[in-house]
Amino acid sequence: MQQAFKYRAFLSYSHHDRKRAERLHRELERYRIPPLLRQQRDLPRRLGKFFRDSDELPSGTDLPRVIEQALHDSAALIVVCSPAAATSEWVNKEIRTFQQLGRSERIFCFVVDGEPGATGPRNCLPDALVHPDGGMQAGSAEPVAADARGGRAHWRHARLMLIAGLLGVGLDELVQRDLHHRHRKMVGLAAGSVALAVLMAGLTLFAFHSRAEAERRRSEAENLVGFLLGDLREELHSIGRVELYGRVASKAMEYFQDMDAAEARAEILAQRAEALRQIGTARMDSAQTEQAIAAFRESLSITRELVERDPGRLDWNLALAQNHFHVGQVYWEQGDLEAAGREFLNQLNVVDRLALAEPDNAERLEHSGYAWTNYGRILESSGRYDEARAAYETVKSIFERLVALQPGSNEARLELGFAHNNLGKLKLSLGQLDEAESHFRQDLAVKQQVAAINPAHHLWRENLASSHYWLGIGLSLKGQWHEAREQFESALELLDILLINDPGVIRLRQRKAAVQTEIAAICRMNEQTECAASLIDDALAGLDALITINPDNVKLQMDQAHAQLEAAWQAGLASRQARGLQLAQSAVHAAAQLALRTAGDHDVRKLQVLALLALGDLSDAGDTPRAAADHWQQGLNLLEQYFQESSDPRVLEAKAHLLARLGFAPQARELENSLNRMNYHGSYMRP
Repeated sequence: MQQAFKYRAFLSYSHHDRKRAERLHRELERYRIPPLLRQQRDLPRRLGKFFRDSDELPSGTDLPRVIEQALHDSAALIVVCSPAAATSEWVNKEIRTFQQLGRSERIFCFVVDGEPGATGPRNCLPDALVHPDGGMQAGSAEPVAADARGGRAHWRHARLMLIAGLLGVGLDELVQRDLHHRHRKMVGLAAGSVALAVLMAGLTLFAFHSRAEAERRRSEAENLVGFLLGDLREELHSIGRVELYGRVASKAMEYFQDMDAAEARAEILAQRAEALRQIGTARMDSAQTEQAIAAFRESLSITRELVERDPGRLDWNLALAQNHFHVGQVYWEQGDLEAAGREFLNQLNVVDRLALAEPDNAERLEHSGYAWTNYGRILESSGRYDEARAAYETVKSIFERLVALQPGSNEARLELGFAHNNLGKLKLSLGQLDEAESHFRQDLAVKQQVAAINPAHHLWRENLASSHYWLGIGLSLKGQWHEAREQFESALELLDILLINDPGVIRLRQRKAAVQTEIAAICRMNEQTECAASLIDDALAGLDALITINPDNVKLQMDQAHAQLEAAWQAGLASRQARGLQLAQSAVHAAAQLALRTAGDHDVRKLQVLALLALGDLSDAGDTPRAAADHWQQGLNLLEQYFQESSDPRVLEAKAHLLARLGFAPQARELENSLNRMNYHGSYMRP
């Protein structure tokens, strides 16, 4: 920045966008240029000062002298673009005044709402920036518009885009240097974040003793709380230190404990709700289910009250929707599909209402996609496959639209990948295996592309591991054992890396055990007995430990029962009938208990049938044919009760085996022919 300029830039914005302008102003002045970039480009440590006026200009007046002088003293002009800014007389006057200074090439747009170049009320570009034909005025800076719509990640990318333009450096160069610098900074900050929160609480308490300082101290404390609950949490997640953010949120709660909720300002209540939501998430990660749902319910109650105060407030409505999701997620993990479905439907009703109000708003569309995904999973687990497919197709179309609207958004691309993943899993249940594989490959391609942007991002690695896992499942059902094993081993490698930093995160340990079970099955079917035994022993040990920590988690118990069945089949092949029977009986008992808790969950019923089939086979091999026939008949009865018209190849395979064992060979052969037409190669092997 040349010495002649007092300010790095002048921020021009509508009064309607004051809060977002304040946030941008604060972040720009606090931003530290990455050390390596400073050394290479001989840049200062910070960007410098930015001018932001705090009063609205009366209609029809000239710019006050102080505004004109500030524009003259600014090296650049940043226009916070929105529909309100586009129609603001003041914003247009500030742009024209800056253009008259001969610095049009130093005008930067920061889009927070609306659509650049749209016609009608959604246009966000002020007239002073637009030609009559709708194009940008000559001399406008590149990049013309940094797009901050769509959440924190979009805001951060847009801010970096803006900073790159102000500094005159390449965006890619700044992003890479910034990522490196932020990673190092956040690792250190994570260790000191709890102490920082304590200091915050002390500053806040001191503020109450000095009325003259109270407002300033409160503002500082609230900004710090916002950082702890926002950017810090996101960064801890990206570097693999998620166990800390629960402690950070708990410390932030100390700020709220001495406040009277009835007298607290709405913004404080919103921060309190966010802290409770994060505490609940941290408790779920550490299997403290009852404490988690208590935190989620309290957060839900607060956000419901906030929305009643101001029904049009977008961020409070989205927080309400998120809380419905988190409460529903707890019910989901406990196997209560009905209660989970109610909460997910509440979430869907909130976000769909928001999306209908502004159908082109990216943030609202994104949350609508999340809600349809969650509700679709309830429909799928309940066996309502046609409705689930419609829900997932809706999700896919939403995120295809978002990718088109925001081609640089990693979040939109990831969610499109998840939509393909959900459709792939549904196609498996419909017996459309080639289509399932196609969806899984599209999902994997998206996750690989995004993970390559920042290979150290832990959440993106976790997403990638999940994609490898599901493609492996699809390939194994088609009998493509070698490639399936490669996918499972890629997932296992990623999970082992993630568990180095987050060894206590239950979902990572659970997914690792599930992957080990699948590789063990492939080893068994390829007669690699030592590999199969070693992997299944590790999987069972890991799942047993997790069940001890979180005994009410239905998905954990299902994974444990699957692993027990794999171990039972291995024991049968090794002529260890007593061990096989014990494991199969445990799986049958677990499945029966789960069926009582999860009425209507088709995955649990499939597990129950498979367990009865295995127990029957092991009983038959142990010379107890009457007991074997009883187990097989129970399995067949369940299939006829719950899966009369199923096209799921795993269900059809189990039914074919049961019919063959009970003496109905022609019906069994008919099902086997159907499975061959699906290109299905059985995953079950008789001991």
